[in-house]
Parts: sequence; C-alpha cells; structure tokens
Amino acid sequence: MGQIVLGRFDFDVEAPAGTVLDVTHAEERLGDRAHVAKALVMYSADRWTLPGGRCTVESFMPRGFRYLDLVFSGHDAPVTLHAAGVIEQRYPHVFTGAFACSDEGLNQLWDYGCRTLELCSEDVFTDCPWRERTLYGGDLLPEMASMIVLTRDLRIVRQSLDVLLQSFDADRGWMQSRAPIPRERPSLSDYPLLTMVATAWYVRLSGDTAFAERAWPVFARMAATVARWRRPDGVYAPPEPAFIDHGRRLVAGPTCAFNAALTGAFAAGAQIARELGRLPEADVLENLAAELDARVVAVFFDRSSGSFRDLPLDEGGGETEGMPANSWPLLFCRSARAESPAVQKALATTLDAFSSDRESDSVSPYQMFYLLSALRDAGAAELAERAIRRVYAQMLAHPTGTLWEQSHAGKSLTHAWSSGCNHYLATAVLGVRMGFSAPDQIRRVLVAPAAASISWAKGRVPHPLGDVAVAWERRDDGLHLVVSAPEGVPVDVAPAGPFASLPCHVDLRTTPVEV
Repeated sequence: MGQIVLGRFDFDVEAPAGTVLDVTHAEERLGDRAHVAKALVMYSADRWTLPGGRCTVESFMPRGFRYLDLVFSGHDAPVTLHAAGVIEQRYPHVFTGAFACSDEGLNQLWDYGCRTLELCSEDVFTDCPWRERTLYGGDLLPEMASMIVLTRDLRIVRQSLDVLLQSFDADRGWMQSRAPIPRERPSLSDYPLLTMVATAWYVRLSGDTAFAERAWPVFARMAATVARWRRPDGVYAPPEPAFIDHGRRLVAGPTCAFNAALTGAFAAGAQIARELGRLPEADVLENLAAELDARVVAVFFDRSSGSFRDLPLDEGGGETEGMPANSWPLLFCRSARAESPAVQKALATTLDAFSSDRESDSVSPYQMFYLLSALRDAGAAELAERAIRRVYAQMLAHPTGTLWEQSHAGKSLTHAWSSGCNHYLATAVLGVRMGFSAPDQIRRVLVAPAAASISWAKGRVPHPLGDVAVAWERRDDGLHLVVSAPEGVPVDVAPAGPFASLPCHVDLRTTPVEV
C-alpha cells in the first residue's frame, strides 16, 4: 500500500465460481512475502469463496497492514485480479496542532506520531492496528497525551475511558487493564491506576462533570480495595503484577513504580471528588496521596547512590531496573522532586548505557511519556533531547512513517504508546503546558519553552482556552519569543530549563502567529 494503513481490503476480482481467496496481511515483508508470522496476530487472515464472474470483495472489518498476500485456490479456469486497494477506516481526527523546529529528525518524529495516533484510533484508542487492536488502560494515557496537543476533540478519550469503566468488577472492586475482557479475569495492577489519572486529566481539560459522576463510584470502590493492600511500612503490595514496562523482572510486589502510580491515582481521585463537591472524600484521598508520597521517598530512595530502587531498600531492593523507578516518582510524587538533581544523574547514567536490544535495562518508547514529562517538569531539556534521539534512532534510520512498539523493529511497527515525544515537543519545546502535573495550567495559559540543542521552534497547541501559537528563536542577545492567544485569555510566559537564564524578548499577541 506504500505505507502502513488501517482499513478494509477492497479487490476487483474475476474468477470461476467456488474459487477460494485467502488474504493475509502484515506491516512488513520477509523476503517476497508478507511477514505474517512475525508475531501472534488476531485476525491474521481472511477467506472468501467467490460467487463466479467479476465481483468486488471487501473485508467486513478493518485491518492494519502495509503488505498483502493473496492466494487463489480451487479454480479450474484463469483468475484475474483487476484491482486491489484499501478503504481506510479510522476515527476522523482533525488535527490543528502543529510543530516544526531546527532539528529535522524531531520534525519527522512529530509527523510519525500524528500518523501513528491516527492508525490507533477507531471507536476507541487501540494499542496497534496490526497485532491486537485492543484498548489498554496503560496505553491510553500516553495516547491521550499526544492527542490533546493535536486536537480539542476529546470524544474518543471519553469513549475509551467509558469502555474501561464498564470493565469494573464490583465483586473484586477493580477494573480491567484492557477491554473487552471478562471482568472476573485477573488484571494488571498499574493500568487501572493510570486510567484514574487519565480520567482526572480528561475532566480537567473538558469540564465534563457528568463523566466525573459516572467515574466516581468506580474509583471510590477501587480506593477501598487498595486499602487492603497497604503494608505496615506504609507502601502497597498489589495481589496482581504490574506491567510497568516490557521485559522487566521486577513487576510483582511493592514496586516503586506501582506506589508512585498509586500516589498519582489517589491525587486524581481527590481531584474528581473535589470537582463533584465531595469534599470529605477529597480530603481523605489527598491525605492518602500525601502519606504515600512521603513513604515512596523513605522506602525506595537510596541516598548512597542518589536513585530510587525498584523494591524497598530493607528487602533487598538494591537494583534499579530501567527508568520507571526513577522517572515515575519524579512525575507523581512531590517529595521526590527534592531529590531531582541526584536522580537526573542516575537517569543520565542509565540512558548513556541505552541499547535497543536491552531496552528493559534502560528506557522503552512506552516509558518515554513518563520520562519526558518528568524531565520537562525538571527543566532537564538536554537529557530529554538525548533520550529522544537515542530511543527513536532506529525509527528515523529505517523509517516506516510510524512509531514502533519498541526501539527496535522486532514487534509492532505502529504503536501509539510511543508518541510521548509529541506531547513533549508541544509542552516543553514549544512550552504550552497542558495541565498534566499542574491543574492550574488549564485555567491560565503557561508558555514555558525549554530546549538545549534546538535553535528555533514554532507551532500551535489546541489549549482548552483556545489555540495558542508559539514561535521562538535563540539569538546572540537572548531568546526572542512570539506568543499568540485568544483575546482575554490570561497568558504567563516563563522560559524554563536552559532558557530560564537567558534575556527574554516577548511579543504577546492576539493575532495569529504564522506556524
């Protein structure tokens, strides 16, 4: 098809009656055939028995692919394939967000992220169009993050969250990590927490209090369930493992990443409760968040190495596997941010040892949303840009027009959980914050650009208060910054990271900036 697509096969075929047409599909080739057996794929083949004569054959459901194999059998006369194509079928996104900068590689990643998000958008977000086409709570948060800097249309976010809420099992007091799947099946422990975080963020962005009412009973029950997992040392050990990231050994028990995510989930639940006027419940959840916030540092932070550990220090947790143990606390735990300088050194050391064939020891594209968000909040632009260039290097060197599931091409080549780079480019390089870690950023526009190796950038972000366009350039006399926002919208300009110490020349307008 010339590119990876999501759609229905469409063939113009002339064949004898009873001819069997088998079609398989894949994102890449192995030799001269579609690489169908690269991974276990749901719905990897379709079959038709043709009626005879010339006819149109079209698949009922969309498939994600680039290459097709067609096999005709059972015919006693010639078969003619007059035409083959695809009718693309996906959510009708209209993207108004835009980004360009002095680094062409980052511009390509932005475009790949946009296309990947399109291919992972049906009636809900999916993990990938080829292999599973399944809604996952953990994938949803990075997907939502990349989408909100491209469009103000949040209907697919609401629908995705609602489907996950429907997976709630009242008997277990827990929701599923993916849907559809039977409610009574075991679930990952961290993905439902990330669904809570995504719900609170959606409510902040949209003001959708009706959906907050819909979600609150589920999250209140989940908070009651979590209470049973609390240990005497104040951290929590869930009965089911967390996903955390590909290939990790430490995913069960009282992991640092799970407890950091739970801190964020308690805070998210409190935000929803406060939005609904449930002040006593909000106070309880805020207190739980504050208590766990402090315990994460006390239990997991190793001052001798300046890094967080995966397991409690007094239980042999002397190793740190990859990035989550350090980036998730920085993102979700306020107390952890006091340790940010030391933690950034640990992150840099881990990143310097990055290898795409051992990404579980460092960072994966899935983790990039969390790592980049934590580094953005810390103003660590150089480290963030280094991470982007290393993790996405093969995607730029061997382009498919999409972002991959992992930093190598061994799995799905279209995976929207990897689009955290788009969110970073809009909220850190352009600097238009979207309220993930600071809810007040939704009530006022904060433009806080930060970059280390980029000399200019421009773009547009669909902020809830209206489109915000930014264009900046680093010159000998400092940072020259033009910001456009709708009339009457409050705007704060506060260059961050390496830009914080530069003289800043700001031109604040209500007329659009060309991007």
